[in-house]
Amino acid sequence: MPTPRDSLAAVAVDGKIYAVGGKVMRILRPGAVAIEQLPTVEVYDPETGTWTRATDMPTKRDSFAISAVNKKLYAIGGGFHEHLSVVEEYTLAADTWVRLADMPTARGELSASAVDGRIYVVGGDSEDRGIVSRVEVFDTGFRQPQSVNSAGKLTTMWGEIKAAR
Repeated sequence: MPTPRDSLAAVAVDGKIYAVGGKVMRILRPGAVAIEQLPTVEVYDPETGTWTRATDMPTKRDSFAISAVNKKLYAIGGGFHEHLSVVEEYTLAADTWVRLADMPTARGELSASAVDGRIYVVGGDSEDRGIVSRVEVFDTGFRQPQSVNSAGKLTTMWGEIKAAR
């Protein structure tokens, strides 16, 4: 990988692996380190064994989740000390990023999975809540920043309020 880093996110789309964000730690002196979050996006093609550079994310981040839906990447949340609610969408064909509706619960060290055009964000760590047990759902078909908090063990969906099926 051209840029050594940890706490990055990776996702495979159309036979290529997208390595996104992350951080590097530099030792300044004994007992003192500097942490730099990265916006870096690099694409690995296993067929050719080569890496190429793509457009950087608008937001530098580490310890975040990434999912792919319909040839678009979604970078969600992130951070180890300062947690983010930022969601950004990358369109592979255009090599461009756009910011979308923020996730209701800012968190880092989270996980996400895409199912039927929705991204389910699970767990993580939040500054005000500690360990997060909430599941939130992002509907990639909608862009308006709305959310509904379904009390109890139901999920929270952002992007559009949906009626029960």
